[in-house]
Amino acid sequence: DRLVRDHKLAEEASKRSMDRLLANHKRFLEVTVPMTRRDAEQDVDQMERRLEGQEEELRQLTKMYEEDELTEETEEIILERAKNTVADYKFALEKTRLSSKKTLEIELPRQIEDYQLQVDATKRQLEDQAEDRKVAKQRKELEVAAAQRGYEQAEQKLKDMKSDLELAAFKAPSDGYVFYGIIDAGAKWNLSEAPKRLVRGGSLAPGQPLFTVVPKDAKIILSAKVDAPTAARLAYAKSGIATLNGSKTHTTEATVASISERPSLGGTYGVTLEVGANEFLTPGDKVKVKLTGVAPSETLVVPKSALSVDDQGVASVEVQDADGKFAKRTVKTGLESGDSVQIIDGLKAGDQLKSK
Repeated sequence: DRLVRDHKLAEEASKRSMDRLLANHKRFLEVTVPMTRRDAEQDVDQMERRLEGQEEELRQLTKMYEEDELTEETEEIILERAKNTVADYKFALEKTRLSSKKTLEIELPRQIEDYQLQVDATKRQLEDQAEDRKVAKQRKELEVAAAQRGYEQAEQKLKDMKSDLELAAFKAPSDGYVFYGIIDAGAKWNLSEAPKRLVRGGSLAPGQPLFTVVPKDAKIILSAKVDAPTAARLAYAKSGIATLNGSKTHTTEATVASISERPSLGGTYGVTLEVGANEFLTPGDKVKVKLTGVAPSETLVVPKSALSVDDQGVASVEVQDADGKFAKRTVKTGLESGDSVQIIDGLKAGDQLKSK
């Protein structure tokens, strides 16, 4: 509003100045110039009339004094004065004519030209000022628009920051333990990029985990990866004791809950164990487990080609008896590794099997 008001006032002032100058110029051409010409011409006319009057008076005096045939001294003085006056008027007339000519032919044309130049210069100046004001107004409008955009961007940024602040107010879903980084499916604690990101001025990629919250009442299980022979032996295990690494007193009961039937890409088998009530284990802790009932290191295995499985999922093999004949025998299988299958029950070492 102020910018528009100032621009309007400047435009009005410029128009007012131009209108006054044009009015003065018009008066100069219509009044001053004719009056100046008239004054110059009138000065010459007046001087000519005065000279004519003096010359006529001199003629009359001369004629009057000549008719007297006797010229007195006083009369001569009067005639001499009359002649001098005529001479003065002639000189004055000559000066008036020169002055009038100068006025009419030099000074007045110059004044007209100067006034016209002044009008033209003022007009150009006012036009330039108007253009400068127009440019300045456009610049100011651009500055105002930029400032408005900056304000809107700042306002949006503030809004986004407030929204981010609300999102940054993390609220745990339940009481529990906080672990920076992530705990993967294998219960392995991975710090990931959390330590590098959780600093003043740090930034996070979308979907990048910062920390993991484990509920305080969550069920604690033990997870391990073992090779095929160890997995086969663990199939006979019942239970044992888990001891926290670095401690001799923090122990709890541990029971084998499951062993994966297929190896991972690395050739290992996943084992999970359930633990008894305790108050010292937290997710990510490392423990040593000693189990009872583990099978000896030499575990019975047979080729897969010797094993048959019926529609009910019951496994069996054909075992050679003392007469050299083969009879079907149901067996309980365990882990598989490559072309071999663990036999948990139904066979003993030394049994001869029929291979298909």
